[in-house]
Formats: sequence, structure tokens, C-alpha cells
Amino acid sequence: MLYESLKAKQNERIFICTENDEIVVTAEGISKHSALPDGSLNAGCILAELLSSCEGLNENDRKQMKFVRDLLSNYYGAPFGIDCEDDQFGKLTCTNGMIKVNDGKISLSFNVRFGKCADISVMQEKIVTTLKNKKCKAEFVRSVNAHIVDENNPYLQTCLNTYKKYTGNEKAQMYINAGGTYAMHLPCAAEIGTTLRGGTPNGLTQGHGGVHQPDECISIDGMLEALELTMLMLLECDKEDSLR
Repeated sequence: MLYESLKAKQNERIFICTENDEIVVTAEGISKHSALPDGSLNAGCILAELLSSCEGLNENDRKQMKFVRDLLSNYYGAPFGIDCEDDQFGKLTCTNGMIKVNDGKISLSFNVRFGKCADISVMQEKIVTTLKNKKCKAEFVRSVNAHIVDENNPYLQTCLNTYKKYTGNEKAQMYINAGGTYAMHLPCAAEIGTTLRGGTPNGLTQGHGGVHQPDECISIDGMLEALELTMLMLLECDKEDSLR
């Protein structure tokens, strides 16, 4: 009965078969960078949605899967009540990375990225409460405050001016990136990227070469340009340092 119930729900993203007297259910999602989850589709959410509506499972299992589905259905923190946004960073993102089952217990990992709109202690309290209400518990592996350097910092302004001069784009502006880098471990650091004038080689069809996709790639010409620009920025910052 369980197999028939699942098989009836098979579609272009859900594949069901039997293997060694076991039912194997596979879901295909759409991967995106954790910092930029728009357009992604969580395969775990697809599975949880399937199992939460499967008549062949008992009611308790379906309820658990529904809760998992609810947690994975939104990547802006709403299921935990931590959704917020600010003018600099934009929306907080809360994305799922791994789903594991050990000794019959489900564990889910989440990556939360945020700007000045969020307070770590308040977020942790809301997450704990949300999970406790469902008889689950939370473990916080690492907590780091938002790393934001003032855009008026003389070194950042030097880098920006060097970029404008190199590219001829006088309207270029700095922006806050949600990607987590080693920059957060330094008192005054910012990201400048690895390619220039677009990171993907020309001629690729839509959906290919994107960040964190199976065929991720960058333009060699763009990378070499970025290296040259990076060296110019460092030289100009060195001049700035000598003038202070």
C-alpha cells in the first residue's frame, strides 16, 4: 500500500522505485548559493511534502514530515519568526544545508545570514522556542555578528576610486554582500570579487555556468582583469597608508 501510495505521486521531480525490498524515493531540487536563495528548490522540502501527504504512513510520521516541510518551505526565516530586513543588507536568509537521519531521529542544518536588523540572542531564543513547541531542540554551532565596514572608510574609498578609474564606470557604488568570507575575521576588510565585467564566459546557454551549479565556471579573461585591478587597489591602498 505504501509503495502504491508513493508511486501515485511520482512526477518530474520525484522518482520512486524498489531496491532490495526497500522503497527508494529520490527528489530533484534546484541548488543556489546560500546567500542568494531566490529561485532555489529544496529537495528535502519536496520529500517532506510528499511524505506528509502519504496515506501509507502513520499520522505521527505525517505530522513530523509536515513540520519539516514547513521549516524548509521559506528561506527568509519566517518559520522561526526571525524574518527581518534592513536597507543595507536586505532580507535575512535562513537556508537549509543538510538533512540527516540518525537512530531514527531527523536533524536539519541551517545557515542564517543577516545584517544590522537582527540580534543573535533574540534570534536564538525564537528558534529554540519554535523547536521546543514541537518537542525538538536546537544546537548553535557558530554565531558571528554581521561584519559591515563603513563605506566612508578611506581604504574602501580608495578601492572604489581605483575601480572607477580602471573600468571607466563613474557611477559604481559599494554594496553589502551576504556571502560569508574570511573578511569577517579581520577588523577592516571587504570583498572585491574574482572576476570583472561579469564572471561567466560568453556563449553559455541559460542555466549553465552559474555559481554553485554542477558546471560552475568563470571567465579566464575576467579573472585576469580582476587580478590586475586587485594589484592596483593594493598599491593605491599602500599609498594611502603611507600618507596617514
